[in-house]
Amino acid sequence: MIWLICAFLAISIVLMLSVGYLELNELPEEDREYKDTLPTSLRLIWPMVRWISGVIVPLFPAGFRRNFERRLQVSGLFHLFDVEQFIGIKIVISLLFMSGTAMGLLMLGRFDVIYLLCAGIFGFFIPDLRLNEIRQAYTRKIVRELPTLLDF
Repeated sequence: MIWLICAFLAISIVLMLSVGYLELNELPEEDREYKDTLPTSLRLIWPMVRWISGVIVPLFPAGFRRNFERRLQVSGLFHLFDVEQFIGIKIVISLLFMSGTAMGLLMLGRFDVIYLLCAGIFGFFIPDLRLNEIRQAYTRKIVRELPTLLDF
C-alpha cells in the first residue's frame, strides 16, 4: 500500500514539474536590453514573477496598477522592472512568507490559518516598505546633488 502511495506521489510531482516547465516555456521572451540587470535575489524568483505578472496581475484593477506605476517612477526603479512585475514580486514574496510560515508551524505542530494569512499580508507589503526606503534614498540623493548640478 505504501508503494502505491509513493508511486502516485512521484507521478504527481513529475506531472506538476512538467506542467510548470510548459507554462514557463510559453511565456514570451523578455526584452531586458534597456533595463538594468536584476539583483541575485530577484533572479532566483524571476521565472515565477514573470509567470504571475503575465497570468494573475492583469486581473488587478487599473487604478491599483497606476498607483504603483507612479511610485516606481518616483523611486527610480522603473528601469529595473515594470508595474506588472513589481506586483508579481509582491505576490511571490507573499507566497514565500506563507510557505515558510506553514513549514515552521508544521514543525511546531501548531498549524493555524490565521498565522498563514498574517504572514501572507506581511509578505505582500514587504516590497512596499523596501520601495519607500529606495524612494527616500533617491530623493535625498537628488536633493544633495541638485545644487552642484545647478552650479554647472
